[in-house]
Amino acid sequence: PQFTSIELEGFKQAWYEMTKSFADDIGCNYQQYRDQISQWRDLWKHHPVFQTLLNNESIWRTAAQSFEQPNVRLLHDHIICKTPQAGNGEIPWHQDSMFWPVDRTGMSTWMPFEDVPIEAGCLEVIDKSHLSGSHEPVDFMGQKSVFSDNEKVVKIPVKAGSIIILHSLIWHQSSPNLSDKTRPAHIVLWIPSETRFAPDRAKWHPLVEHIDVPEGEVLNKNWFPVFGKGDIGIGISYPNNHSGPNTSKKISMFGAREKVQKQIETILNCEGDLSDLLNEAQVREKLVDKIENSIKNISRSEILAVVEAVWLSATAYERHRSRNVFNSAYARWWELIGEKLKEITDETSS
Repeated sequence: PQFTSIELEGFKQAWYEMTKSFADDIGCNYQQYRDQISQWRDLWKHHPVFQTLLNNESIWRTAAQSFEQPNVRLLHDHIICKTPQAGNGEIPWHQDSMFWPVDRTGMSTWMPFEDVPIEAGCLEVIDKSHLSGSHEPVDFMGQKSVFSDNEKVVKIPVKAGSIIILHSLIWHQSSPNLSDKTRPAHIVLWIPSETRFAPDRAKWHPLVEHIDVPEGEVLNKNWFPVFGKGDIGIGISYPNNHSGPNTSKKISMFGAREKVQKQIETILNCEGDLSDLLNEAQVREKLVDKIENSIKNISRSEILAVVEAVWLSATAYERHRSRNVFNSAYARWWELIGEKLKEITDETSS
């Protein structure tokens, strides 16, 4: 452990204050908000405690030393929380670098605010898998990566305040939280200081909106600051040998929001951003009415619950770039409503 229990309580209080302000801004019950949202990004831009945390040498110097450099550049920080009830599931095997619009491999520091035993959904890695190179970005909505029995899975239970260092090409996952405690983890993605913008690798990533340099240029410091002093660190560039995410599925994390939005635009016969479309409670009720009249054998309460979840998820992302890392609302919409609406539309067209 690198932090005291008093410091960890301060981090948790800051996280609560931030998320409570987000829920209030959306205008929803805090428990309803926490039942849906499980990932919060760019914390250092929202609360001074997380700016102080990034400046702590236990964090940034650990990252710099892993690069064998005197300095390191921030890509972004975030918290992912798994609760024993909602917002809990398996994060499938994946590599981090495949989601980054940059030309260098990097690493992350993973630090939980609570003890994370195996049953709480601790990190698991495939031993030495970072040596296998880059692969296709993994879709968290149902995609499973299968490894042979010869691969060595290493589970990493840790104490609160401990730091795990993860290479950005290591295959890792976490299982559902089966404990009776909430499991928040603060994760910082770090890159060498000379890292450059490479939009062809992940132009869909939300952090692209904060990059204001041309392709091939070193990232701007206002959103991607350098910690430490000394010469700029080059790091290792990796070949762009993946073709981007697979979007051929009926629904995937890379296009779920847009697909659900198009269906809701069709039902309401109007266009607009998903959060704006569903902002008014009476509009959400109207949407429920229309779906209830179109699809049989679904209770009104089920429809209302998924419509509310979609509204909250879309609004949290639009206003604060927070989201449900499991894409639960959009997955539930497609399972309960979207697939059936598609069948109705196809039948009408034919």
